[in-house]
Amino acid sequence: MIGSPRNLLKYARIGITDFVDLPRRGFERNWYSGIGGVGLGTISMLKNFSIGTFQFTQGVSHGFSSLCVLAVTDKDYAIKREDEHLTQKPQNFVEGVGFGAKSFLYSIYSAGFGIIQRPVIETKRLRSLKGFGKGMW
Repeated sequence: MIGSPRNLLKYARIGITDFVDLPRRGFERNWYSGIGGVGLGTISMLKNFSIGTFQFTQGVSHGFSSLCVLAVTDKDYAIKREDEHLTQKPQNFVEGVGFGAKSFLYSIYSAGFGIIQRPVIETKRLRSLKGFGKGMW
């Protein structure tokens, strides 16, 4: 559930290496290449830190979402969610955030609704109060 700290560290290492190496190589040639290297190194470091952070955050949110699905134990919802994840892929960052927010909110909604619905369904199915207990579990 902690995401991927390995990727976060990998991208941080790449960014820091570029932040140090690009200006050094530039200053070895001349001073204005060194100044350009500082700019390129800074951009690379920010870019790589952003990529690592977003991948780490995506891993944490995916783990939390999967944990919510396990906690709900609604097989129909789990199958529907897995089908959506296999067929729908975001095309850009904004779509990715939208898909994540939609999935998270729908998981919370389904969990809340399932807490009420599952005991009723199991009670009707088993035609006894034993179904209520089974639905709560």
